[in-house]
Amino acid sequence: MPAIVAGKVCKVGRMYSRSNMMRKRIGVLGVLVGVGMGLSSHAGVAEAALYETGFEAPDFTLGQNIHGIEGWSNTANHATATISDDAAASGSQALKITSTGGGSTDQINHDVASQAGQVLGQISVGMRLRIDTLTSSLDGRDMTLVIRGIDESTNTDADMVTISFKRSNSDTVANQIIVRNGFTDVSVGTWTAEQWMDLEISLDTEADVFNLSINGDMAFGSEGADFRSNRSMADLTNVQFRHTVWLTSSYFVDDYIVVPEPASLALLVLGGALCLRRNRKRTLPSQR
Repeated sequence: MPAIVAGKVCKVGRMYSRSNMMRKRIGVLGVLVGVGMGLSSHAGVAEAALYETGFEAPDFTLGQNIHGIEGWSNTANHATATISDDAAASGSQALKITSTGGGSTDQINHDVASQAGQVLGQISVGMRLRIDTLTSSLDGRDMTLVIRGIDESTNTDADMVTISFKRSNSDTVANQIIVRNGFTDVSVGTWTAEQWMDLEISLDTEADVFNLSINGDMAFGSEGADFRSNRSMADLTNVQFRHTVWLTSSYFVDDYIVVPEPASLALLVLGGALCLRRNRKRTLPSQR
């Protein structure tokens, strides 16, 4: 995922001008990573990835239904998820997901835990996403990218991060991208049909915060955003692409990767803010 990686390294120096120590640490890391990328063509990140795919051969074949392969599943009644060469961010193939707009909530799921075991700490989920069509005769219909994990309070699987892509014929603002911050929905921009977006979701299961990068721009400030409903996340379990009822959709996913820190370059950007937040939480009153 060279474009995503390069974007994060370039943003490091600007984001932490308030902290000289953090800027120096991240600056050095950014230089080392940049040198490493030049020498190894992104091999270091690939080797450290918990899971990574560009949906290319020989792991995936053209026209193949992704259900049952490498932790992917399709529980949708009205959607298909197949390997396609209609569009690709890199290489020649990508995952194409289409929905015919039936009367049930459909989802395409990737079971990260089945591929990587327990995933906790600081993690980055990255991908390239291209939406061609999202339409419905009803308002409030959308496609939602969902990060799921174990809720510490209930020890059950729950939604932790939800990023909703609103339909293109919305009665309000078309093509909105809505992210849930705690209990509040926040608009973080819009999507453009038939254009690839670089998405990176940086998670911290210790501080219970996350941040979203869209084409290299961070959606939230240095404090990040809270997990959905202010949940405490024990570990990452699944990544889902979820469709509401009566939504006709067609979109592509490519260069999908799950990376732990310190291999995650996105977390070099987010890490300073998260560390400062954790330190504030853990500092004793007598030490302030």
